[in-house]
Amino acid sequence: MPNRALSPVVATVLLIVVTLVLAGTIGAVTVESTTLREPTYVAIDVSADAATDRLTFVHQAGD
Repeated sequence: MPNRALSPVVATVLLIVVTLVLAGTIGAVTVESTTLREPTYVAIDVSADAATDRLTFVHQAGD
């Protein structure tokens, strides 16, 4: 009979280990994906023509 009490303890320990491994994996992926990068900038020239109700956007630089 003493072997029956061991089953819930083993299951609890395994559940805690699996939870910690999953939390560690998610944490590592999150930290890895938030690396700092140089920001990108865009230069756009905008002009408006009231006579024709038209806006003109000209991409000058950047992605």
